[in-house]
Amino acid sequence: MLSLHIAGMYVLSPVVGWLADKVGKVPVLVLGMALLVASAALAGTAGERVWQITAGLTLLGIGWSCGLVAGSAMLSEAVAIERRPAVQGLSDLLMNICGATGTIIAGAIVGALSYGVLGLVVGVMVTATGLWLALARPSTSTPA
Repeated sequence: MLSLHIAGMYVLSPVVGWLADKVGKVPVLVLGMALLVASAALAGTAGERVWQITAGLTLLGIGWSCGLVAGSAMLSEAVAIERRPAVQGLSDLLMNICGATGTIIAGAIVGALSYGVLGLVVGVMVTATGLWLALARPSTSTPA
């Protein structure tokens, strides 16, 4: 299960990068969000069905890859070239801090409530972020 989840995170990264270049970063972000919502629905309703949890966690890995690859490319394009290493490094640091914090919070939610509630919380958060993305105006400014 975890091997498929981690493979979903990394194995398709070159394909996700190619797709982001071909169809655009925002569509790949939207695809990633759709995969995350599908993952939350599958895993959150799995109960004891290991195959369903595995499918959900695999989709979670692929959705994460879509968000990370497209988001990192957008961030790099949004800043001047001489600032990219520092900005990307800060982004990676913040992502890892949020990932560790999210893991602790997710464990607390599962422990106190259920895996289904965690799936619902994740689905709501991803949907809210997707709505924000859909309503945000694209920036036409030059890199900072």
